[in-house]
Amino acid sequence: MQLPIFSALRRQGSQVRILSGAPNSPKIISPQALTRRVLTRALESATQGRSTAHAMSGNRPLHLVRRGAVYMVRFRIPTPLVSVLGMVELRRSLHTVNPNEARQRCLLATSWFRMTMEALSNKPAPTRHDLEQAAVEFFDRMAKDVDQPRQLSIDHFDEDIEFNVEESRRRMAEIDQQLVRSEFDGVILRRATELIASVGNEFGELPLDLRRVALQLTARAERAQLDRLIHLLKKPASSFHSTDELFQVHRLQEHPTLSVFQPIVTGVTLNQAIAGHVEWMTSRGLGHSQLEEFARVMRWMLEQVGEDRLLASISKEQLRGFRDDICRLTTKMQGKSSSFQQRLTKDPERRIKSDTAIRYWNYAKTLFSHATEEGLIPSDPAAGLNIARRKGEQKRTPEPFSQGELQHLFVTPLFAGCHSVHRPRQPGDCHRRDGRWWSVVLLMHTGLRAGELAQLVPEDFDFSDPIPHLKVRLEDGSGKRVKTTKNDASVRDIPILPQLIKLGLREFVNARAKAKTARVFVEFRLGEGRSSDGMTKFWTPYLRAFGLWKEGRATHVWRHTVAANLRSHGVADEDIGALFGHSPQTVTGGYGGAHPLSRKLKTVKQLDYGFDVVAALGGPYQKALHG
Repeated sequence: MQLPIFSALRRQGSQVRILSGAPNSPKIISPQALTRRVLTRALESATQGRSTAHAMSGNRPLHLVRRGAVYMVRFRIPTPLVSVLGMVELRRSLHTVNPNEARQRCLLATSWFRMTMEALSNKPAPTRHDLEQAAVEFFDRMAKDVDQPRQLSIDHFDEDIEFNVEESRRRMAEIDQQLVRSEFDGVILRRATELIASVGNEFGELPLDLRRVALQLTARAERAQLDRLIHLLKKPASSFHSTDELFQVHRLQEHPTLSVFQPIVTGVTLNQAIAGHVEWMTSRGLGHSQLEEFARVMRWMLEQVGEDRLLASISKEQLRGFRDDICRLTTKMQGKSSSFQQRLTKDPERRIKSDTAIRYWNYAKTLFSHATEEGLIPSDPAAGLNIARRKGEQKRTPEPFSQGELQHLFVTPLFAGCHSVHRPRQPGDCHRRDGRWWSVVLLMHTGLRAGELAQLVPEDFDFSDPIPHLKVRLEDGSGKRVKTTKNDASVRDIPILPQLIKLGLREFVNARAKAKTARVFVEFRLGEGRSSDGMTKFWTPYLRAFGLWKEGRATHVWRHTVAANLRSHGVADEDIGALFGHSPQTVTGGYGGAHPLSRKLKTVKQLDYGFDVVAALGGPYQKALHG
């Protein structure tokens, strides 16, 4: 139920007239006095009772009662509403056995009850259901706002701890951004409204400058509360010291007043800078695999310099040490859950390749370079820190398949006849052209990335166009954005060669559409980090089993094979890049839009593997034989 929180504002000289209680008994309060009261309440909210002496003094309110050990509130319904609502009294639990906490919650509940009664009085036909619903929403929300996690699962204790810490840090980052922009979400607005109400005033009656102060104080109080929660979860045995000077106990006496025009300045932490950089990378169209790799490097950096470290305090010396450690990463810990320090090795022979180290380090350099451009830090501490490729180290790329290797591949069981679809490595008389069979055939005729192929849906294939083609898209068949690509240039159309139609591609896709499968290549699961994981885990052991595996060969080798074949037939790199979904290498390369399908068709028609591929694969499609 929507409740009105704004009412008339009156000014008398430099003071603000705030109406509270009865209409005939207005209170006059100066901005300075109100700010002091708001600050006191914000401090109480953040420190949870550390500075609550003045709010807890006095007799217990009559409508604050105790039922057993738990406190509750009891409100009498105004006489005009008794007959309308069919009830005389409203009772609700405050979910606490602590008398000080009960008084605080009672203040909030009292303010809510008054506003609710006013709203119901102005409603044409209020009902008991309206009141009950409003009460459920308010008291449930209040319980969630003030409660801290009391019990954690024994079986998932560490996971629960990390989840609470991660969610708290995420919310702290949101609040920091709101403080910088001085724009606050509905949660802060609601709590600021309740904060003002708890000291006997209404948020809507304040001038704009005091509203801003109330919002800022509320946001900082919530941030300090989250900071304290993280401390309790991570270091429960040590004392807590807030990172916000406003809530540092030894500074409380230094803030008797707070200027309403004083700007709130917060330093950007490394965690916040990383979150902002991820948004920037996403806006540029970077794919999931690159974002995942960036996140992995950032986790290592957070381990090295500290999660709550201010970005501006990270020195060049620290980054130099992190860079050198990246060069010492071992290849033996890939895919394992271990700390950054556990991944380092002294053995040069077991270290990652220079290209990998350079790629990892460039993620860190880009973070600090972008932060400098955005004005988050005055200078770039990573500038000039580079990684040199080790002497004699060759850049590793998968060796393309030769003509002889391709012919050898096509006489292995999956293509020449296997035992069954579930036993594709054993010879037999099963010639079914399923997703495993088609994955190789399609990759070697299109230059698709394995992750792009794994995500294809039946609607991505257009066989009715004058130039049959498939579409690499971010959306599924219903238009929902569920797929990922490496970059913006990856979104493209790729012509389908006639030999693929002859081999039965149309029948294969139509069968998957009829079966209503979510994806065409359901034989391969999608990995969490890389969409090609399922294909890699199938093809790596398959190639090993038949002597076709070499270092780097799995699924990406097909792009190298197609590129090498096209280049050997005189196709320009510009046309190969357009087919492969590479970004143009020059500014003018992007002018005029993407290459038309007709030009791409001329490109793929240049593919010639030196033998009759259709015949080597068992001839044209036959439904009875190929399924």
